[in-house]
Amino acid sequence: MMILMDPPHHTRLRALVSRSFTARRMAELQPRVQQIADDLLARLPETGAVDLMQDYAFQLPVQVICELLGVPTQDRDAFGSWTRQIMDAASEPDRLPAMGQLAGYLSELIERKHSEPDDALLSALVRVSENEADRLSAQELVGMAVVGACSAGRWDLRYALDEGSVRGHCLFGPPARASTALSTRSKSPSRSRSSGLLPWNRRSRACSQISMPSSS
Repeated sequence: MMILMDPPHHTRLRALVSRSFTARRMAELQPRVQQIADDLLARLPETGAVDLMQDYAFQLPVQVICELLGVPTQDRDAFGSWTRQIMDAASEPDRLPAMGQLAGYLSELIERKHSEPDDALLSALVRVSENEADRLSAQELVGMAVVGACSAGRWDLRYALDEGSVRGHCLFGPPARASTALSTRSKSPSRSRSSGLLPWNRRSRACSQISMPSSS
C-alpha cells in the first residue's frame, strides 16, 4: 500500500496515480458530491431522533468514494458494510475477513473495468496500467483501491459532525438532551485520536462548564 511505502517506491506510485487522480477530476466530481449530500439530508426525518453518524456521517463518504472509484450502485451497500467492518474492528484479526472480501471484490471490479471502462478513477488507473511503460500492477491497483475505500476523509467527516453536534447540544439544547447526546455516542478511546478533539471525559467536563441558555 502506497501510504506505507518510502521512496523510491512511494515516489513511483505517486507519480503514476497523479496522472489520473487530478484536481480537475475532483472539480468535476463536486456537483455529484453535492447531490449525494443533498439526497442524504432529504432522507433524514424532519421530526424525532436522528442517528447523524449512521445515517449521514458514515453514508456520505462511502457514497462519494463509490462514485469516485466507479462502484456500481447495486454493490454499494456491501461495499459500505465491508469498509465499516474494517474501520471499526478492534484488532487486526477482526478486520481480516472484511478486508479479504473487499480486496476480492475490488480485484473483480478492476478486471471488469478492463472490458467495461467508464469515466471513474479505477478505469483511469486501469488505463495507466495498460498503456504506460512503467505501469501499475494488479496488486498495486487493488492495494490503492482498498486504501481509498477505507480512508479518504471518512474519519475527518465523522469527527467534524460528531464534534459539531455535541457542541450544538451543549450550547443550545436542554441540559438533559446534551447529556444524552454525550452518553449515547461511542466512547471508544480510538475515536479520540488526532483531529484536535477532546477525549470523551474531557469533552463531558468542557460541556458541563458551558452556560446553558435559559428557556423562556
